[in-house]
Amino acid sequence: MCENVQNRDVWIDNAKGIGILFIMISHTPFGAKYYSFFSFQVPLFFVLSGYLFNEYKYSMKQFWKIKIRKMLITYFFLGCTLVIGLEIVTNLNNSNIIDYIIMDLKSVIFQCRFSTLWFFSVLIEAEIIFYMLCKLITRERTRSLVVLTIFVISIIYNVLYKKPLPWNIDLCGMAVFFYWCGYLIRKYANEMLIIRKNQFIAFLSAIFIFSISYIAYWKISDNFFNMYSSEYGVLPLAMMLIFSQIAIVCIVSIWFPCKFFSYIGRNSIVFFAWHQAITYNLFMECMEQWNVTREHDFYLYCLIEVIGSIVILTIVNEIILRTPIKKLIGK
Repeated sequence: MCENVQNRDVWIDNAKGIGILFIMISHTPFGAKYYSFFSFQVPLFFVLSGYLFNEYKYSMKQFWKIKIRKMLITYFFLGCTLVIGLEIVTNLNNSNIIDYIIMDLKSVIFQCRFSTLWFFSVLIEAEIIFYMLCKLITRERTRSLVVLTIFVISIIYNVLYKKPLPWNIDLCGMAVFFYWCGYLIRKYANEMLIIRKNQFIAFLSAIFIFSISYIAYWKISDNFFNMYSSEYGVLPLAMMLIFSQIAIVCIVSIWFPCKFFSYIGRNSIVFFAWHQAITYNLFMECMEQWNVTREHDFYLYCLIEVIGSIVILTIVNEIILRTPIKKLIGK
């Protein structure tokens, strides 16, 4: 699974691409209606980030000067372009558009569940927390105990209070937990020889666990896992659902490399950041003119949002990759 770096990157890009597609679908009316199938995609990205994490790549000084600075530059670039694009699409003819832009920019700076940017802020924080844990705590068991403690505190806070904190720090415990899981999978990949040699059995097992946990979930609760809204549902079942779905996606990504998913995965930042606020709103305005409505053209409406967004964002991404702007998204 990880002997060849190039192959490893291919399956990871494929998995990211599949995850992005599920995220885009989850933000359509179809995704809102059937959200129980879309609880795994955000944890998938934290797990993959943890899988790729290397605590030895940067010294402490390099980590803050290079890694975090690059991530912050990307965050604020995505935030500023998202705000401008959003307001142009939704309030271009509004005389108060400048006021709306200023208000949204404040939301970017004082991040608190603002659009898709919430994920990037939590990812930055998870990376910082986990890197510091790796540097300050060398014993694996102690570090794991600290991660689980942060995880439990985060759950307790969100269950009792459900009030988002600045820069979404209330979600960090959950994010660090998934990040840590990805890190452990990578670290002990060689010890998982039985899984690597029996991927078909692992795939069937993941399907079985997903099916059983999904059926059990329906019988117990209709409140499924959603990090954005701090809804964790029945947590043991939620974790079974999430990790079984992640396993399915990763195994399928290994078995069936796809250039389409690989491309989206390699450029996931652009597709993740701008689809919901910019292109979806753009197509909502267009479909209003085309007399395509959610009520009467439900599936067509959702397809136009997803496919149209992929086409537009692919064009935008290709333009970015051919200009110096690509440095602002970490390319």
